[in-house]
Amino acid sequence: MINKHLLRLLAGVALAATVMGVSSTAALAVSAPSAALASSDSAVSSDGSVTPSKPTQQAATAAAVHNGPFTNRATRDGVHIRLCPSTSCGSSGLAYRSHLLTDNCYTAGQSIFGNIWWDRIYDRSTGKSGWVSEYYLQDKGQFRHC
Repeated sequence: MINKHLLRLLAGVALAATVMGVSSTAALAVSAPSAALASSDSAVSSDGSVTPSKPTQQAATAAAVHNGPFTNRATRDGVHIRLCPSTSCGSSGLAYRSHLLTDNCYTAGQSIFGNIWWDRIYDRSTGKSGWVSEYYLQDKGQFRHC
């Protein structure tokens, strides 16, 4: 499975190549060492379960990188702020596109349309905090693990 940040990196390389008039194939060949940085080890717990890790910060050069709290927004109105990183958990409130969300850290959780990353947020408009799938967040560049 291709990592979401690696995909964003490759899209950025292709866009830069187009702007500079270089073929995408040549640009990708030059950026291959950067793509190799995108792989990361997964954590294996004592019970044998595997928790995937996000790629290194160097691999996210085509996207914003945040290593801690930053301001984020929901991509649509009425996004549930969950009590845990799963839709099976209750909702502490709803986030809207107009709300400023403090995005503190990320963890792996239930896959939402192929995205397993959930960010711990604080809704500054409502005072509610909890988990939101990165699928529903504008900026997916959180690199601080909770």
